[in-house]
Amino acid sequence: LLGMEPDDERLADSLQLAYEAGMEVLFVPKGEKAEHPNSVKLLLKKGKRKLSVTGISIGGGNIQISELNGFKISLSMGTPTFIIVHQDVPGMIAKVTNILSETNTNIGTMTVTRESKGENAIMIIEVDDPQVDDTISKLTQLPKIDSVNYFD
Repeated sequence: LLGMEPDDERLADSLQLAYEAGMEVLFVPKGEKAEHPNSVKLLLKKGKRKLSVTGISIGGGNIQISELNGFKISLSMGTPTFIIVHQDVPGMIAKVTNILSETNTNIGTMTVTRESKGENAIMIIEVDDPQVDDTISKLTQLPKIDSVNYFD
């Protein structure tokens, strides 16, 4: 959230830096058993936008994302990746991939899954050399798109 690398000397002051950046940070211990001893669940809110992410520290400054907005996923960071939550409707995959083509963004891998027919679905798209701002702008304008997130 603050754009720091794992070896950033400012990490010790990250809570103060988050506060200065206008972020409210709350630690809420939970009684249930975590899927991994080094896991954390983040609930992020800004205006009407909400994002829930569960991540695992796997050592060496590396993390793995295991849940996004209730969808179980397995995402290792380090590859440019778009994560798009949308309504499961005919033609949605074509509309998204068309925008990626228009912005000259090559798809490396793509996974699509849904809760059930016509309900929420998620696309996880690993890409090469994305035009991030232009692509996100166009994707968020599509009807039936709930959220567009980008991880690098």
